[in-house]
Amino acid sequence: MNDNQVLIRRIVKNAIVLALYVVLTFASYPVSFGLLQFRVSELLVLLCFFNRDYVIGITLGCLLSNLGSPGPMMVWDLLFGTLGSLLSCLLVSFSKHLGIAALFPIIINPLLVAVGFKVTGELSGSYWWFVGMIMIGEATIIAISYILYLFIMKKEAMLNLIDAKRNRSFKW
Repeated sequence: MNDNQVLIRRIVKNAIVLALYVVLTFASYPVSFGLLQFRVSELLVLLCFFNRDYVIGITLGCLLSNLGSPGPMMVWDLLFGTLGSLLSCLLVSFSKHLGIAALFPIIINPLLVAVGFKVTGELSGSYWWFVGMIMIGEATIIAISYILYLFIMKKEAMLNLIDAKRNRSFKW
């Protein structure tokens, strides 16, 4: 493959991941936004463990999805939610252990998204209450994702499907 073909392939893969993120977010809209959110699209975050290219698609997918955030939270979701996804995905992409990688979005996303809830003042409660509530949803989705990726890691065809370029032989 020449350089142009490689670039086009990377763009197409990220466009697919971006589209999946947006579709999964809006397909589960009632639980994708709010204080106790279970954003199903976050299942995709651990893809970055296997291929750093996906950082772009997931981050842009999060950005576009956050345009659907209700009320005054939209501006803060666009800023802090997208920043949380970017940082989480980058840290996941450099991790060498799936269990450690799974902790990054569980910690980083709630810390940043909670800022938006605190700034808007729409909900009463402390910053740490917001962090805890958001963390419950994020931890639930990432735990499901972790189990899913443990299964994927055992199947060569699945690793090829997600275009895993790193951590293919990771055990555990």
